[in-house]
Amino acid sequence: MKYLFLIIITFLLNHQTLPAQQTEIIEGQLYWNMHHFEGFYGLEDSIVQMIEDSIQSFAVKYKGNEELKEFLEDYRFLKAKNLLHKPCKYLLTENKQPIRVYFTEADFLKIEETRWFSKMKVERKQTYLKMKMNRIKEKTFFCEEILETVQE
Repeated sequence: MKYLFLIIITFLLNHQTLPAQQTEIIEGQLYWNMHHFEGFYGLEDSIVQMIEDSIQSFAVKYKGNEELKEFLEDYRFLKAKNLLHKPCKYLLTENKQPIRVYFTEADFLKIEETRWFSKMKVERKQTYLKMKMNRIKEKTFFCEEILETVQE
């Protein structure tokens, strides 16, 4: 009887309906910072395997390091959400706060195509985006739709 009760409770907890994700309209400027981890999009499998092996090695070797602990928590979160191999960019919002944005490959290629054309010119232009996004966690989002792209 005790086990039946646990099975029923487990079933009910696992099959609760989750609230619908709220979409947010966010605007900002694309930017790059070498200290931000974007994931494995576009990397060869052998390189990904080498990085994952290094991450596991560092996790054991530097177990008490707080910065590594934060990185590992983020890495595990992205892995659990199947985001490690998705395209990603950082966006500096209107209030100068950086956020991480994951894209569908089609949207990502549109952004990269726009940025590539701007790199062909002598002066580099900044890319500003307005997007409809779902919040995944505090400063991590998934772009549902690019509403506007502007270069200045």
